[in-house]
Amino acid sequence: ALPISTIVNKWTAAAFKSRVCLFEAAWRKYHAADQLDIARTGCTEYSAKDLYKLAAEAAKEVMDNGPYKLYTSGAYSDGRGAYRELFIADKAVTTEVMMAIETDKVLGLGEQNWWYNSSTYGPHLCMSRKFMLSYLNADGTPYVEKKADGSYKNFVEETTGRDTRLNQTIRGADYTRKNASGVYEPTAANFTGHTLTGYQFTKFAMDDVAYDDAATNDNDIPIMRYAEVLLNYAEAKAELGELTDADWAATIGALRSRAGITGGTPQTGTLTTRPSSAEPYIASYYPTISDPSLLEIRRERGIELCLEGLRLNDLKRWNCCDLWVNDPWEGIFIPSLNQPLDVNGDGNYDAYFYDTDKIADEKYAAIGVYVGTNKSNVLNVKPVQGGYLMEYNYAGRSWPARQYLYPIPEVVIQFNTNLSQNPGW
Repeated sequence: ALPISTIVNKWTAAAFKSRVCLFEAAWRKYHAADQLDIARTGCTEYSAKDLYKLAAEAAKEVMDNGPYKLYTSGAYSDGRGAYRELFIADKAVTTEVMMAIETDKVLGLGEQNWWYNSSTYGPHLCMSRKFMLSYLNADGTPYVEKKADGSYKNFVEETTGRDTRLNQTIRGADYTRKNASGVYEPTAANFTGHTLTGYQFTKFAMDDVAYDDAATNDNDIPIMRYAEVLLNYAEAKAELGELTDADWAATIGALRSRAGITGGTPQTGTLTTRPSSAEPYIASYYPTISDPSLLEIRRERGIELCLEGLRLNDLKRWNCCDLWVNDPWEGIFIPSLNQPLDVNGDGNYDAYFYDTDKIADEKYAAIGVYVGTNKSNVLNVKPVQGGYLMEYNYAGRSWPARQYLYPIPEVVIQFNTNLSQNPGW
C-alpha cells in the first residue's frame, strides 16, 4: 500500500534531504565569489561537490527503493490530464504525491479557486510571455513565437501542439470548465481583472465556477512530489558531470513523455538522449550556464514545478534572481485594438482592448480592457508586427544582493551576541 500523503515517512525524509543538499550545494557553487560566500559562516565540512553527491544519493534511494512513480493515468483533453490531476484531485494521488495539504470544503480550508478566479482578490499572479516561450513543442523542438512572415502567432496557435503542461497550467485555447448549469464549455482567460498577461493560471483551480467565490476547494495541495526527486537527481548528477543518457531517460525523458512530448533535437535532448549543444532560448535565460544538459534541466524544473513554491529558492541558489527584475512581463499577442476579440477561437468574444476614452460599442463594455497610457494605467500594449503585445508596466523592480538572505531579527542578535547581521541589512 502507498503511504499516506500527510504523514512523514523515510521516503519523504530522503526526498527532503535531496532538496536541502541540492540547495546548499548550488548556493556554495554559485555564490562562491560574492559577499554571500559560504566561507563567511565557517561551515566548511562539506564542499559543493560533497553536497551534490549527497543530494544524488538521497534522490536515488527514493528512486530505487521507494514506492513512488510518475502518475501517468488519463489522456490529456481540454486542459486536464495526468499532470493536472495531481493538483485537482479530491484526495492526493499518492502514486506520485509524497506530501500534501488536505483541504476541506466544509471547513473552508481550500481557496485556490477564490484566489485565481475571483475579483475580490484583485489582480492575480499570472504567467509571463517569457516563461510561456520556454515550453517546447509536442515534438520536442523549441517553440518559435513568429510565423515565417515575421508576424506573431495568436493565442490559439500558441497553445496548440505544445508540451501539454502549458495547457494544464494556464487556460489554453482548448480549456473548458463547468458553467453555472454544470455544463462544460470553452472558457477563455478572464481579462477584466483576473490576468494581466492573458496567461491565466489554472493548475490548482477546479474547473467549475461553483468554487470561485468562497473557500470551498476540496482538492489537496501537493507540497512534495516524486517528480521533484527525479529533477533533484538529474541536476545533481549533471553538476557532478556524471549524468548519463540512462539517467536522462529516467528523469527528464520520463517527465517529458508524461507531458505528451514525443521527440527532441540535439539542442533540447530527446526522450532517451541528453542534448549535445545549448538551445539558444534557454541559454539566454541562464547566460552564465554553458552545459546543455544543465540548461534543459533548468527548463524542465521551471515548467514541471511551476507554482509549487520552489522557484524563488531555485533562483536564489543559482544566483540569478535578476530574472525577477529583467522579465519584461509581456503577455499575449493582440491583433487589433478598439474592437471585440475572440481570443480562444470558440466563436465568442472574450476581450475588447481599447485605448480610447471609452469603448465604441458599449454592448462589449463587460469585456472591456483599457490599455491606454492615461489614468495612471499600468496595463499597456507594445506595438509589434501585425498587432500588439500586452505589456504590464511597473517601474522600479530591483533585487539587491542582500535579498538573497533574510535579515536576522534584532532580538535574536541581542540574545546571541556571537551573531552578526547578514550583508546589506
